[in-house]
Amino acid sequence: MNMGTRSQVKELIKKGMILADGQSVQKPDLRVDEKTVRITCQGKEYVYSPFVYFMLNKPPGVITATVDRKDKTVLDLLKERLSDGSLSKTSLGVPLRDIFPVGRLDKDTFL
Repeated sequence: MNMGTRSQVKELIKKGMILADGQSVQKPDLRVDEKTVRITCQGKEYVYSPFVYFMLNKPPGVITATVDRKDKTVLDLLKERLSDGSLSKTSLGVPLRDIFPVGRLDKDTFL
């Protein structure tokens, strides 16, 4: 949830900086219900959000990449179709900076 790496979070736990419902977390393996337990660190609340997957039939001429100066990318297609107007998040609340393609198809690959 962008709090840090596992080792960084373990250090925060050791220092007593992570709270679950206002109580200091003592062990990194503490299990919580992410829907009901409030997790905070240094006054900032962290809310769990599950992964979101998008399937896309990539048209010819579009490349499977996040950024390209020359060609249109699959992320450009998603931004066009899913943007909420702010260009920072999709209409589903997913930050565009957190979306990346998995797999690779050539620019002109099509079925």
